[in-house]
Amino acid sequence: STEHQEELIKFMNFFLIKKEEALKELKYSLDDFLSDNVHDSIYNKEDVESLFGKFFTGVSKHVDDEIFNILKMIGVYINILMEQGERSGVSFKADLSFVESSKAREDIANLLKAGVGGSGGANLVKRQVTGLTKLPTIGVHHTPL
Repeated sequence: STEHQEELIKFMNFFLIKKEEALKELKYSLDDFLSDNVHDSIYNKEDVESLFGKFFTGVSKHVDDEIFNILKMIGVYINILMEQGERSGVSFKADLSFVESSKAREDIANLLKAGVGGSGGANLVKRQVTGLTKLPTIGVHHTPL
């Protein structure tokens, strides 16, 4: 339904914003790393390898933390949907292997590009929102488990 597509666009928009925030944080980390570790001198191979190793370790930790945080947020959102379904007497089950389907991911990308029925949903995705810390649709009161 259009309502569900709009909800999906809001969900995806939230994580597009999170992606942009993560990229900005990564850029700040690079700037900090460079100012702390790179100086006006000539580096030999071992120095360069050591610098890249330190940088890779920091980036790997940041990416791992960010992906795990995103997974937790997705889990919270799915849990809210399932709780709402249970209260309505509906049980949700999905074939998890379907999420790797190229066609399914392409369909989602097309939905985000076109918007819901061409009704401006694309503007929702493209809109820059700053300071957004929670999904705009999680205003529904729910009881935590």
